[in-house]
Amino acid sequence: MQSKKPMFDVIWIMLMIWTSIPSGTSWSMNDILFDWIDSQMRFYPPEKSYTYNTVCDTTSCKQTGKILLKGLNKNVNPCNDFYEFACGRWAISNPIPPKKSEWSCLRISESNIEKRSLEILESKLPPGAVYPSKLMREFYARCMDINARENAGLAPINNITKVMGGWPLIGDNSSDVNDEIKWQFVDQYYQQLTGFNSIFKISVTSDYLNRSDNQIMIEPGKCPRPEFFSLSTRWKGWPENDTSYTILVKKVAEIFLKDQNISYTKESFDNDIFDMLEFEHKLYQIQTETTNSSKDTTTIEELQQQYDSTAMLHENNNYTYNPTAEINWLEIIRETFAPWNFTIDTSEKLFVPSWKFLTRLPQLLNATKNKAIVNYIHWKFVLLMMPFTNDQMKELVHSGPGKIFAQTLETRRRDCLTEVRLTHVLYREYAKKYFPKTDKLDIANMAELIRNETTEIIKNSHWLDFKTQTEIIEKIKDIHIMIGYPDWYNDNGTAIINYYKELIPGQSHFENTLNNLKFMNQKSLAEFRQPMKKYEWFLQPLTLNGLYKYYFNTLLVTMAFAQSPIYYTDLPIAVKYGLLGSIIGHEIFHALDPHGIVYNKDWKQVSVPNKTTNEYNNKINCIINQFDNYTLYEKDPTTNETIGIQTRGNLTKNEDMADIEGIRVAFASYRLHMKHNEPSRLIGLEEFNSDKLFFISHANKWCQAGKIKWWEENYSNDKYDAHSPSRLRVNRPMSNFDEFAKTFNCPIGSKMNPQSKCIVFGEN
Repeated sequence: MQSKKPMFDVIWIMLMIWTSIPSGTSWSMNDILFDWIDSQMRFYPPEKSYTYNTVCDTTSCKQTGKILLKGLNKNVNPCNDFYEFACGRWAISNPIPPKKSEWSCLRISESNIEKRSLEILESKLPPGAVYPSKLMREFYARCMDINARENAGLAPINNITKVMGGWPLIGDNSSDVNDEIKWQFVDQYYQQLTGFNSIFKISVTSDYLNRSDNQIMIEPGKCPRPEFFSLSTRWKGWPENDTSYTILVKKVAEIFLKDQNISYTKESFDNDIFDMLEFEHKLYQIQTETTNSSKDTTTIEELQQQYDSTAMLHENNNYTYNPTAEINWLEIIRETFAPWNFTIDTSEKLFVPSWKFLTRLPQLLNATKNKAIVNYIHWKFVLLMMPFTNDQMKELVHSGPGKIFAQTLETRRRDCLTEVRLTHVLYREYAKKYFPKTDKLDIANMAELIRNETTEIIKNSHWLDFKTQTEIIEKIKDIHIMIGYPDWYNDNGTAIINYYKELIPGQSHFENTLNNLKFMNQKSLAEFRQPMKKYEWFLQPLTLNGLYKYYFNTLLVTMAFAQSPIYYTDLPIAVKYGLLGSIIGHEIFHALDPHGIVYNKDWKQVSVPNKTTNEYNNKINCIINQFDNYTLYEKDPTTNETIGIQTRGNLTKNEDMADIEGIRVAFASYRLHMKHNEPSRLIGLEEFNSDKLFFISHANKWCQAGKIKWWEENYSNDKYDAHSPSRLRVNRPMSNFDEFAKTFNCPIGSKMNPQSKCIVFGEN
């Protein structure tokens, strides 16, 4: 039992607190007394007690305190709208930068990562650096050499297309020589050059049945440049009206014609453009219409038989084979894997997630001229590679025809950061410089504590039957947690040297990009006969994201989080758990969201009693109803315009559930961590105790400002983010959490403490 303190100890404590308060602070002795009593009764468990709160005055604490304080709007009642309380002044303190449509704490973190990465790329080669580090800096220098790129112009692309007779679209229309080259040969040429085909994609994926091997996957090829030309709007109104994409095709073709001084007739040119775009449009249609197919595993022999039966034309009681639709799948697959001399025959198993696409493809090919298909294959390569030529072509891709995108030194530096694709070299150097092993260990310890608290919450979920509860606990305990970056970065450099040993450096940025493209594709294809890597990194270490991988029961937290304003090692525990801990908790609970709950730790479907299933569904429906059909009003701080956003609870239910449970388990973990640690406050925020700091920190990372255009692009009828808007991500989970209401003394029935609450696991 804890011994009672003598009265003089209490008086001494109160005097120490009183003298530590900065001058000008409007606190009475009663405020201090009640805060002290509150801290003793609520924060300090019997294992260890503390006499007063310290104020963290480290550089990182000062910086974080400043960030949190700048977002606060103390004129708002936290029990009415906590997002507005925590983030009400954020947009004023953090104006949206030029050329950005949205700005947030996460975007600031990404900006910091970008600055640090550029510093590495532009730094001198460190003593004792491995060869790939030298290669990375050379690739960056080639990318920044604008004179060399301008002098080369379009020649690098023209030289490649001419090997296959040239791009028919920009050929001499008086000659039909280009029509004589079958599209299959052109496609195979580009496959050998880049590592992938144009109309379909052949890759290697995990075998989802035996969980030990890799297998060949065949799926639709990606439409050209979806990152710049949204697939939902690319064909809107076409062919009656041109779109920004179809205008781009014509503009690029005209530039190539002018570059080579080729004469052409407008009628023939327009017809070729239309035929090519019509083929691409129909290719897009059979992709989008056939994404859900019941059959997903087959063999090469079965695929060929099914494909041929669809490709054969029936005419006058005779079956004929149109050469345009001909595809020899065994030959193509063997050519794809030729560099490794794998033995592949017709019995080879394939994973085909879009089976109907491959059965509808021959019908489209039968109905399309060979020239149109050849034009499309060339065009796909041209659009892929043209940003790596001169500024004119880069600007066309980035902005589209008729828009201005003037390259500056800063935009060129950012482009080269993404275009120099020796990513593992950059990440390894970044980790050495900015992510010490102490940070990795600290975050790993946080994750383990949150995992353990998750199992405690499951144990207190009395609506679960014993068998289901046991399986869920086993699944949570079995989650493989990966922090920061791949472990192989830690060796003496041998691993990184071996990884890049087959990458051939070129004489220009264009060549480097092309060589690296093929290198990365071949890296992936080479995994075919290798055992499945269960715990492979599936996120780039500088991607600001945490991710739970359902199939592998794996959780990943990248080192991108280990920086301002999300994380510092020496931040108060409450702040660390509010900022990063809730993200980790969120990802853990994805294992139990509506998609993950039906599988055990080995990705085997579980049998759950009807009563338990119904109870779970009722709890999820509670969340759906709470987040659904709610109109949020967001203001564009650059114009003061307001936009109404209609929420869609059914679309966001997985993320909403993870948000609700994630903050609860993070708070419980923080409280447990505090049992053996002294609470501390932040300068400028001394009025807020540790519990309040937890919630303020959690909300701050979702503070956001967006232009009307951004809100329309992310929360419209055509496209809706899987996550609820930030305001809802803060307010709804907290309004479901009793500990939040206690912390801010929110009366029952207030907006942030409604009578009816939605939680899935633990006690109501």
